[in-house]
Order: sequence, then structure tokens, then C-alpha cells
Amino acid sequence: MGERKWHKHYAKGVGANIRFKNEFLQDQLERNARQTPDKAGLIYNDAKITYSELNNAANRFANALLKMGIKKGDRVALIMPNIPQFVMAAYGVWKTGAAVVPHNPMYTDPELKSQLNNSGCKIVVALDLLTDRIVNLRNETHVEKIIVTKLTDYPEPVNAKEANQNNGKIDGVYEWMDLQQNNTVTDTKMDLDIDSLCLLMFTGGTTGVSKGVILSHRNFSIMVEIFTSWFTPLHSGEVVAIGSIPFFHVYGLGASMMSCVQRGWTNVLIPRPDALAIMQAIHKYKARYIPTVPTIFYGVMNHPDLEKYELSSIDVCLSGAAPLSARAEA
Repeated sequence: MGERKWHKHYAKGVGANIRFKNEFLQDQLERNARQTPDKAGLIYNDAKITYSELNNAANRFANALLKMGIKKGDRVALIMPNIPQFVMAAYGVWKTGAAVVPHNPMYTDPELKSQLNNSGCKIVVALDLLTDRIVNLRNETHVEKIIVTKLTDYPEPVNAKEANQNNGKIDGVYEWMDLQQNNTVTDTKMDLDIDSLCLLMFTGGTTGVSKGVILSHRNFSIMVEIFTSWFTPLHSGEVVAIGSIPFFHVYGLGASMMSCVQRGWTNVLIPRPDALAIMQAIHKYKARYIPTVPTIFYGVMNHPDLEKYELSSIDVCLSGAAPLSARAEA
């Protein structure tokens, strides 16, 4: 592309053209596991999960799904906040050639029923607090199997009894940690098309019934490359990001989870985002990148303990989902 009028408005260091890699999303994780296996991919509850550990967990889950009968083109629902299992499950699903269908854990039963029926999901991975609700919905949807996980599964289960509390009690309900313990880290080599379905992302439903948007590996690979090309301050040095924007929303999925994996950054997961938790994480880990919403920025700016925390490590703040006031931008 030749020179265009708008190029002069690009930030310093942002090129006019990108030679897209067109990578499968799971290949990006595998690349990090090979090149920087001991680097922290995630930080959760003050514990580091390396890229090697993250990829191994995704492989174990992929092998578990294949044993359960998942095949290319199937859909797997994820209903949980920003915890390591969301990332592991998503990349595990992609390793099987199936598609991820994220859902907000706060949805009502009628909302979940509508979306599950629309997507045709056969397997649901959900927070254990939702187990009874998903079991009750199973008879009204295409769901055949349910995998439950806990906020306390990582860095390690609280105790062995808790790790297996559902085993054998409810037919078709499996424990995440059981699947991790009983499956191998052997990589699943699938013959896939870059334009194959990787995600069904449901719209907000503000003007009617929410609809599943079809997105491919190419869609997200290109989107993330374009996205991160603008973050020139983050193109050198080690980058720690704050993963507080929900991954079940396309903003959090692309701007946080996928961007961090594509660039090999470290993502600090915050399942219950609030201003104090975010300030503490930035201070402790010297985070350089935070994508979030105006409400959080306002909360940080007006927090009574703001002066107690060192936040100057931040190089890039990304705001989305609503307008950000001029005062906040300043």
C-alpha cells in the first residue's frame, strides 16, 4: 500500500503495512512453549504458570475432549471468569479443531439455554458453582457432558477430597483436575483450515435475542497482529499485562488473553476485577499493559488508597466498551 493521508496520524513506530502470519491460535501457544518454556504465561493467586505448563495443560484437556468424542467443527462452551482453566480450556479446544463458545457466568438460565441451543454445544466447562444449573439445563439443550472446575484448582487443589467431590455422583459430570491427572501431554496434530471456525461469540442482546458471531482462526490471528502493532512501547522488553477484562467478552478475549499469548507476554489474571485488586497487581508485578473499561479507570483515579501504590510502570492503557472522559485521558 502506498502513502495514505491517514498514515501521518499513526503513532510513532507504527508501520503502514503488516505482513500477516495467519497463524492458528494454538500454534502461538506452542511456539511460546518451545521458545520460552520457563517464562510465566499466567500469574494467578500469586503463582506462576509457565508457557510449558500452560501448553501441557491444554494438551491434556485436548486429549480428554478427543476421548469424549469431540471432533473438528464441534463446539465447547466455557462458562467461567478469568482463571487459568479458561485459557487452558480454550487452547485445548482449538487443538482438537473444535470451536470455543464463551458465556457470561452471570447469565440467567433462559439466556444460557437459548445460547447453548443456538450453538449446539455438546460439552460445557463451567465453574463448580454453576454445576446444578448446567445439569438442569442438560435435558433442554444439546449438552451431553459437563466439566466442572474451581477457583481454587490452581495453583493446586485445596485438598484431594475437594478435587474429586463430584466424581461418581452425577452421571456425565467430570472434574477438571481429574482430566488433567488422567490424560497425557501428547500434542494433538490436527489437519485444519486457517478459515475454520474457532469461536462463536454471542452478541450482547441489547436490541433482541443475542446471536452467535462466527469467527475463524484467520480472523483472530490478523486482528491480534493489527491490535498489538499499535502498542509500540511494548515491542521491547518483558511485558506483564493485567488480565481483568472478562475473557468471555470479545474485548477481553482479544485484547488480553489472545494478545498476551500471541506476543508471549505474562498475563496476571484477576477473576473479580475491582480498582484495588488492579492497583495491587500493577504495583506488585510492575505491569506495563492494562486493557479495561472506563469504570475501572475512574475507580483507580478516585480510590482513597491510590497514593499507596506505584503505577508508573504502565506504558499502555487501553479503554473500551464505553466512552472515556477527557479528564480520565489526561
